[in-house]
Amino acid sequence: MTVFHTRAIIEIAGSPKKFVEDTMDLLLKDMDDKEGMKVTKKDKAETKEFERVFSTFTEVEVEFKNMDALTQFCFDYLPSHIEIIDPDRIELRNEELQDFMQDILIRLHKTDMSLKDAIAEKQLHEDANKILIKNAISMALKDGPLPTSEISKATGIKEENLQAILDFYEENGLVEQKDKVYSLKKKLK
Repeated sequence: MTVFHTRAIIEIAGSPKKFVEDTMDLLLKDMDDKEGMKVTKKDKAETKEFERVFSTFTEVEVEFKNMDALTQFCFDYLPSHIEIIDPDRIELRNEELQDFMQDILIRLHKTDMSLKDAIAEKQLHEDANKILIKNAISMALKDGPLPTSEISKATGIKEENLQAILDFYEENGLVEQKDKVYSLKKKLK
């Protein structure tokens, strides 16, 4: 029944420590319940902290009934390393290789689309935040000039963050500063 005998390393990093350890335990339990594969050995490392992030890994030996199960394992658990212990030689029919490559391509396309969607959504949020900040500063300065500290209070933006924004607006002719007091130079768009 066993076609592939492998050794793999599964890594998890995050915070808090209990979350990392519980997640590793869930992954290992999930592996035990997967069809088409059998975990024959688990060697779990101690969780360690690196700059407030906890990390652990487990070395597993797994037997797979076919290449599809091995491929599914790689996509489901994203091992950081995998070694095929046995067999030392693999013969594939053209159709098997095509199916394998097609599975990879489908997953890559899905990942690519998800990434592009996330980038577009991030850009929308950034653009909306820029508009909100411009509106908040414009509203704060509509009745007249204010020092940075007062603009900060009116907008809720920390002074150290606000200063960089005001400097940018000043460089681009949107606000002007005189004696550490800012005023609208022209309506912010």
